[in-house]
This record gives sequence, structure tokens and C-alpha cells, in this order.
Amino acid sequence: FTRMVGDNLPLYYQAWSRALVTGLLMGAISYATNPRIPHISVHDGCWLVLRAVFGVVGFVGVFLALTNMTVGESYMIYFALYLVFGVSAGRVLFGETLDRTRVISLILAAAGLWVVYGVQITSFDPYLMWAGAAGIGYSGWSILPKKLVGKYSELELNYIDMFLFTGVVFVLSV
Repeated sequence: FTRMVGDNLPLYYQAWSRALVTGLLMGAISYATNPRIPHISVHDGCWLVLRAVFGVVGFVGVFLALTNMTVGESYMIYFALYLVFGVSAGRVLFGETLDRTRVISLILAAAGLWVVYGVQITSFDPYLMWAGAAGIGYSGWSILPKKLVGKYSELELNYIDMFLFTGVVFVLSV
């Protein structure tokens, strides 16, 4: 779908309004099921803003890569860096170690990427960097909520993220 409309829509067209409506709906559902407004400390707010920034980088990177590169190249770079950054961030943020099972899993994941997307990148394309940034962005977006486990429900994390995403993308689109 992104390829079909890529040249016809501005980069951030309606992303902020879609995120705003999604955030409002998730906020309403969250409040209806658990009528409390979460108190967000400055420390937690920093992690939440960082998560939203990673999400925007992922969103923009995927859009740019898929509209300007082949799907195979885009997803190969995206998933490869998603894996590498995910493992690295797990080590840095949570002290995870690479035991035998995880090493085997990484090897199998890399082999699977090669089998599914096994593309030959023959020349440098600036959009390769956007595909890589998307992998890093969405990996960070997926990992950072683990720093807040137990303080907020998944629904609260997601509606807060949607509001932050709305603000960032709205500012970029104006």
C-alpha cells in the first residue's frame, strides 16, 4: 500500500490525526476499565518520550525505505538491524547475556532473513540508512517499555505513546 500511495501523499499526511484518534480511543478505554490517571514521574517521562522518538524514526524510516527501495532490500536491512539493536539494547539496558540458546536463535534468525529476503545490495543507496534507522527505531520502540513494567498498563503505555507520537509528527508535518 505504501508503494501505491507513496508519491501521492506528503510524508506525514494524516499520521498525526490517526495517532490522535487512536490515542483518544485507547485513553477512553483505559479510563473506562481503570478510572485513574497515571502519575508520570520525570524519569518515566524521559523513557516515554524516548520511546515515542524511536517510534517516529521507525515510522519515517519504513515509509522512506519502502517508497524508494525494493521491498526485499528494505525489509532485509530493517529486520537485520532490528535484531542487532534489540540484542545490543537488551545487553545495555537489562544486562542480558548471550547464552547458547540465544546465539543459536540469532544464527537461525539471520539464516531466515537470508532465505526470505536474500538480496544482493550492489551499490550504496541513501535509503538503506532509512531502512536501518527504521529497524533501530522500531526495535527501541518495542524494548523501551520494559523499563516501565509494572508501573503502567500496556494500554496506558500505548495511549501515552500515541499522544507523544501525535505531537512529534504534527510538529514535523507543519
